[in-house]
Order: sequence, then C-alpha cells, then structure tokens
Amino acid sequence: MSKKLAYDQWKKKVDDWLYRKIGFTSECLPDFCYRDCWDAGDSPSEAAEAAFEYMQEY
Repeated sequence: MSKKLAYDQWKKKVDDWLYRKIGFTSECLPDFCYRDCWDAGDSPSEAAEAAFEYMQEY
C-alpha cells in the first residue's frame, strides 16, 4: 500500500476479507489485536489471515 489507510477504513477491509472467506466479521471472532497489526503496517488481508489463524487456535 502506498498510502496508509485510516484505521476504520483498514478495519472495514479486514472485515470484508473475513466475510468473503469465512462468512463472519471480526465482531464474531475471539478478541484479536487488530490495532497492533495496523500499527505494524500489515495489510488488511495479512491481519485477517492472522485473526483467522488465531481463531482456529482459540
């Protein structure tokens, strides 16, 4: 990403990815540190994949 998205825009993209892949948004998953992913510069898909992996371990 050449320009960093605002957190709320980025989180919407995370939720879109999750919904397309598993039919749920982040609100339906166990707590996950999305903000840490955003601060680290992760893409929405990277964060969504990490949240999905975390959910499977939880």
